[in-house]
Amino acid sequence: MRTLFLLALAVTLFAQDTPPSSTARRLNRYEYNASVRDLLAVPFEPAADFPVDDSGYGFDNIADVLSLSPTLMEKYLAAAEKIARAAVVPPIPPQASVQRFAASDLHLKVDFEGDYDVLIAVHGRPDPAKVEFSIDGVPVQTLALSGALENLRSVNFRIRLGPGNPRLAVELIPAGPPVQTPDAEKLRPPHLAYVELRGPYNPATPPPSESYRRVFRCGHPPGHHTLACARTDLADLARRAYRRPVTKNEIDGLMQFVEKGDSIDQGMELALEAILVSPRFLFRIEPTAGSLDDFQFASRLSYFLWSSLPDDELFQLALDHRLRDPEVLHSQIHRMLLDPKSRALTENFGAQWLETRNLDSLQPDPGKFPEFSTELRRDMQRETQLFFQSIIRDDRPISDFIAANYAFLNQRLAAFYGIPNVQGAQFRRVDLPADSHRGGIWTQASVLTVSSYPARTSPVLRGKWILQNLLDSAPPPPPPNVPPLADTPTAASASMRQRLEQHRANPACKVCHDRMDPLGFDLENYDAIGHWRTADGNTSIDANPDAIRQMLLKDQDKFARTLASKLMTYALGRKCSVNRASGNETFSQLVETIMTDASQTDSSHD
Repeated sequence: MRTLFLLALAVTLFAQDTPPSSTARRLNRYEYNASVRDLLAVPFEPAADFPVDDSGYGFDNIADVLSLSPTLMEKYLAAAEKIARAAVVPPIPPQASVQRFAASDLHLKVDFEGDYDVLIAVHGRPDPAKVEFSIDGVPVQTLALSGALENLRSVNFRIRLGPGNPRLAVELIPAGPPVQTPDAEKLRPPHLAYVELRGPYNPATPPPSESYRRVFRCGHPPGHHTLACARTDLADLARRAYRRPVTKNEIDGLMQFVEKGDSIDQGMELALEAILVSPRFLFRIEPTAGSLDDFQFASRLSYFLWSSLPDDELFQLALDHRLRDPEVLHSQIHRMLLDPKSRALTENFGAQWLETRNLDSLQPDPGKFPEFSTELRRDMQRETQLFFQSIIRDDRPISDFIAANYAFLNQRLAAFYGIPNVQGAQFRRVDLPADSHRGGIWTQASVLTVSSYPARTSPVLRGKWILQNLLDSAPPPPPPNVPPLADTPTAASASMRQRLEQHRANPACKVCHDRMDPLGFDLENYDAIGHWRTADGNTSIDANPDAIRQMLLKDQDKFARTLASKLMTYALGRKCSVNRASGNETFSQLVETIMTDASQTDSSHD
């Protein structure tokens, strides 16, 4: 009944809440998780089992493709109930149970403060001995074992443990000479058999969680709220969730849920569910023409850089009508790019722009590339993430994307690249040697792998990747009924260049391949997982990757316009193109230009 009620509410809200002159842009899965995290701090990702979002123009936050299916609506309802329960309902202490451990050194997860009975069992000879029990390296109990002639002896005691993940250790300490009897000689010296923990007993009432404190900002403990508390708390919660000030009528409507509950806490749980299924939360609603209001502009900025809702500082600036002031906007962009939440720009924008998100689903041929491993895949991804983040964090010129003289490496990836003097598993910035054949995103193994086939390189895919992602000159789709590049034993005996020359003989293929193939051929020194080579089998490779660097540097403003167009498409959720950008601009300067243009819905650059 509760789910049906919420479904009816949601349908009503979706039917009535969007003005005809507005466009509604649904939060994608990443944005939903981030918004719930920043709103309520629940310790899980509620969108983990949502349907995969469709993509448009290379991104999964494009308004026109973010539809709302019945399946997704059901997921929203279920997620709202789960989130609200986690945020509002205090955790219930578990019943006392028994856990047995065979190790003398172990970690225990304690969710509730309480008393625990500890039993330490020892096998072996009845030599005089003591048992020392430590928590996080600090001895807390030292007890003597009985000297009776038994194969199994034990000591037990009660101790109070608080929530956390303590390290427990047991040490046997000799307390006298070994027992010398015929029976004892048949036994091993004393050694640990097991440690048992029983509990918790007398559990303490846990303090309110961070999620609870974000719902009940009045600060009262559970069971001590009033209707006045609920109204104040709901006004603040709805303001943050809806990303704008709320009206009296909206608060009155939410208070009806509070009044339906058996208690104020339960009523707030229902009201929170209603907030989470409202289109005011699930959609970003903007006018189709004219200027955005200050709160819509704050949301556009926060979802651009953080994939999440505005924080209190952004909201206050919007409330004071100061966010569009050039100096204020400049300061806020710098603050937001330095905030850890800006990792969303790397994970959500960068991984889709560079297509490195696809690396998770790729499996190079293990027969041809046995050195490729799960660890190497992770290192490839980490290099690109850290490189992207450094350009943001250090406010580097965007030309670094195409010609940086540094990389982020650990020992394994440096060895793969043939770069010496990098030790250890930790990534660090490394100045590249002149003969490293690296520098810029297009030389990174992550990019080179996603633009290859599992068993071989593809000059076509790599050439297309450069045209599409660095020069905004994507070729059209291939015409129908064009046969793929032959991969037969006969074809394999020819060089890649010879095979593609045969493929280009088809007039329908020639126009596009004449643009893509030369770029891809200049990357042939990198194999299908990005390792440097000078020959492909028995065929020497005739390529010049430095020609790509020189070409990109010569027209770095075109690259800058490409990056700006993709950033603006991502920021606005619709296809955009930017006609002015410079490769000498820093990343934050580019963002400022985009956000200044994006303050209007009818940008002149669209």
